[in-house]
Amino acid sequence: MTRSHDAPFHHEEVPLTWILACASLTGVVLNIRKNRACWPLWVGTNSTWAAVDFAAGLPAQGCLMLVYTGMAVWGWVAWRPSA
Repeated sequence: MTRSHDAPFHHEEVPLTWILACASLTGVVLNIRKNRACWPLWVGTNSTWAAVDFAAGLPAQGCLMLVYTGMAVWGWVAWRPSA
């Protein structure tokens, strides 16, 4: 049986993960609606997820989130309004 202090997340961090999950899903909805606000939202959520993953000892997942962060920056720039 796992003791609470052995868990990768402490109880204080659980609300953060729920907030990140909801914000990430909001980004998906914004993207479906072709709303450019999805990109900065994903930059924030993906970079924060990366920090959470690295802190939890999940380096591969953390690196994936950093790649997603870079792709979100790319999307944000690519979806710039035309001049």
